[in-house]
Amino acid sequence: MELKALSRLGWSVTALAREYGLSRTTVYKELASSGPRSYSRAKPTELNDAQSIHIERRLSVCPGIRGTDLHAELRHEYSYVGSYPAFQRHLRLLRPAEVKDPEIRFETGPGLQTQADWARLGLFPLGEEMVELSAMVAILGLSRAPAIRFAADQTRPSTFERLLRCLQDLGGVTREILTDRDVAFCIGATSQGHAILAPEWVDLATLLGAPVRAPGGNRPLQAAHLHRSHRARD
Repeated sequence: MELKALSRLGWSVTALAREYGLSRTTVYKELASSGPRSYSRAKPTELNDAQSIHIERRLSVCPGIRGTDLHAELRHEYSYVGSYPAFQRHLRLLRPAEVKDPEIRFETGPGLQTQADWARLGLFPLGEEMVELSAMVAILGLSRAPAIRFAADQTRPSTFERLLRCLQDLGGVTREILTDRDVAFCIGATSQGHAILAPEWVDLATLLGAPVRAPGGNRPLQAAHLHRSHRARD
């Protein structure tokens, strides 16, 4: 704007170039332009393509990874110079939104019920490969005391083995065991929607002396009871 104003007052291109320390070519371009030229400069906090790809790859493997760990990785491995608060603004856009089901508190009497189910944890490194890691979670119905055992598969043998270890961690077997309709426990449903329990699960429940129950299914399985010397206590 100053160049154009002085040019209208009679200043020559040479005088303007000398006054502002510019080349004559730059002065000619400014005087010929319809408006001031705009300059775009990349912000130091912006993520480049390599940094964005690294974050997306890490989030796909471990969605719950801490932002501070990602920020440290970018600084050490990808020369990121932005502060952590600046990085957080980009991370919020890249991290998948977590959808949580409403929490429903369900309690039973002491020693009455254990709730057991698989939880999928995502991909984790095991040796030289990535495997789908799962956790068998058993929770006492009253105290909500948990027991957790990990596995690289959800086969029926692994399910029963991990469940038994969870029950051992909890101190014994409650009067009944509530399970989800996982294929390890249920092999189908009746026309009325009642769960059809796997024979192996019925046999194990009979051995433990604990009726089993599937959500939305039939009444608890009344197996022959083999009384244990102790049961889980809340």
